[in-house]
Amino acid sequence: MTGHGVLMRGRVLPVLLAALLSASCTTFAPVKRGDLPSGLKAGDTVRVLTRDGREQQFEIIRVEPDAIVGARERVELADVALLEKREIHVAKTVGLTLAIVGAAAFVTLIITLATAKVAFLPSTQ
Repeated sequence: MTGHGVLMRGRVLPVLLAALLSASCTTFAPVKRGDLPSGLKAGDTVRVLTRDGREQQFEIIRVEPDAIVGARERVELADVALLEKREIHVAKTVGLTLAIVGAAAFVTLIITLATAKVAFLPSTQ
């Protein structure tokens, strides 16, 4: 069996695809009070610390002039002490994806070389 056969048999390919799909590097970045609510939109994931000390993390489903609304949350902008929005870092994501692809290519090469039936040295007969 060749390295290519291992990939096609589904042992490495699903793991590689799962790693690539989950490889985006994200972080929470503060949103300036002056950017509220215009800096937010439905679909954004936010982490909110309110003035009374409650911390919540949720996906926004609707932005209103005076509040942000999630599936089970509603936070008045006047109550927000700190608001952070999840952002994707493209450079880190690309770097991680390239590292994963490179590692998979290296493993495939090693498997192929280990299972190949090729003579590298000339016969002495």
